[in-house]
Amino acid sequence: MYTLHKLKVMISPFITSDYTGKFVKSLLINANPSFTDVFENPSYPTPKPIRITPLLRGDEKFPTQAIYPKKFSRNNNNKDDQIPSIQIGGEYYFLVGIRSDLQKDLMQALANLFTSIKFKYGNFDVSVKVIGYEQIDVSYPVNYDYLYIKFISPTIFNDPFSRIAGVDRENIKRFSPIPPIIFSTNVYEILREKYGKTTIRLGYAFYESHNNIETVKRIWYYYDGKWLPGIIGYAKFIRKSKVKREALEDFVKILTHAQIMGVGTGRANGFGYVIIETKKGTDKNSPN
Repeated sequence: MYTLHKLKVMISPFITSDYTGKFVKSLLINANPSFTDVFENPSYPTPKPIRITPLLRGDEKFPTQAIYPKKFSRNNNNKDDQIPSIQIGGEYYFLVGIRSDLQKDLMQALANLFTSIKFKYGNFDVSVKVIGYEQIDVSYPVNYDYLYIKFISPTIFNDPFSRIAGVDRENIKRFSPIPPIIFSTNVYEILREKYGKTTIRLGYAFYESHNNIETVKRIWYYYDGKWLPGIIGYAKFIRKSKVKREALEDFVKILTHAQIMGVGTGRANGFGYVIIETKKGTDKNSPN
């Protein structure tokens, strides 16, 4: 079982050059050192049973925005590749998706954060206090016609096809956001015994809007001293009508898991936060 939690926090001012998912990870470790192993131990089994987001802002009036050093283009001159910096301070929120066996550790971290904690982050003494908390329910219907995915934090995908082909996996990333690639980690985590079959079904059952070419964007984010590429933006998929009931029920499990635990790789570092929505009926832009 997996659950999704939203923590609203007040953070004292500091300046950082790095991806704010690293700050959230440091925050949870300082709030409960039991998280050190799951976050920091390179031999800890993957996929990891926890996901986080970077610091977020946004509400009903303004779209959710992930806070981190970013740019939409990159070239090789020194000026373009200079070390960035962003000012952090004030109210933010972040999400934590977690497997049930770690929920007790999260509740202990939350209890400490409600009273405020202080820790060293870079050259700054930072204090953080939780000022709001909620557990978010996630559910999806079996029947729908359209699938919408908003990539809020940078997303990078593993290659599902080497596993299906039964060959040694290479350390390469994929950047084409189609369902069998988007959800491959989720399928592996919850439907491993039929990984190949389910991945192929995802490829068959959904086809992409041609508008995705323009609405899905490459973003450059700064991480560990490097500018690296990821995917953000918005994608729309149309579901085919002739899909077996078993597959539709598996898709519900996959969408639910993806909303709670994120998609792609690096979820425990704050990558792959998506907002997933479904719609039944006509769409004015259908079928493209």
